[in-house]
Amino acid sequence: CPNIAQVQIVWCIAQGPVPTWLDHLSQVPYPKNAANVTQRLSVEEHDDNSLNARFNLINGAPTAGILSQDDDLLRPCESMDAGFAL
Repeated sequence: CPNIAQVQIVWCIAQGPVPTWLDHLSQVPYPKNAANVTQRLSVEEHDDNSLNARFNLINGAPTAGILSQDDDLLRPCESMDAGFAL
């Protein structure tokens, strides 16, 4: 999704370490997008397995608009673009 500035994943390390492939993806630089962000994937690690972690303030969020959703939902880029255009 070219209009999404950043994806942040909340990971509970009590369930195990961040998978190598995911950690690797968070290190890959991307071309700057509309929000001038080059790190498009951010993994936030937490010690406790709490659903409340998803509601913590995101330090350094690149935009004012934030979408939070569960990992079992898929949304097309067009739907997210339309939601943030309102």
